[in-house]
Amino acid sequence: MDSKTVDQILSIIKNIDVHYEDLIELLKAKKLNSRDSLLINIFKEIIEKNDLIQDISEIERVPCGQEESEAKPAKPGIIENLIIEIQKSPSKKVLFLRKFLDGLREISENDKNVIINSLKEVEIKDLEENMLSLLKIFQKSK
Repeated sequence: MDSKTVDQILSIIKNIDVHYEDLIELLKAKKLNSRDSLLINIFKEIIEKNDLIQDISEIERVPCGQEESEAKPAKPGIIENLIIEIQKSPSKKVLFLRKFLDGLREISENDKNVIINSLKEVEIKDLEENMLSLLKIFQKSK
């Protein structure tokens, strides 16, 4: 190799070293979020973009010791939206009921299966009343 080529290679290596040091300084100055905070942000975004989770999370819970008469009513849109979806696609009734029950975390899988089996034969006009009862029970169990 001639001296010109060697000088070019050394110059390139020196530039890489300078840029590497600059990059290290930039990274030190930049605040990087921890893995936990990134996961929390991802979960928040998922919850904010999921309509069913938003609807269920907006249900006002009855505080312990508060009488039923003092309880604030649940958000009416949840059940009405679910009834509308079931009316549009009656064949997906069980799927919509499962989705609704999945939002009620206090209900075990066995209880969900029993509730779905009892509700899948209920007429749509009576379904709203049954679902309101489930929400009241769930609110009392919180």
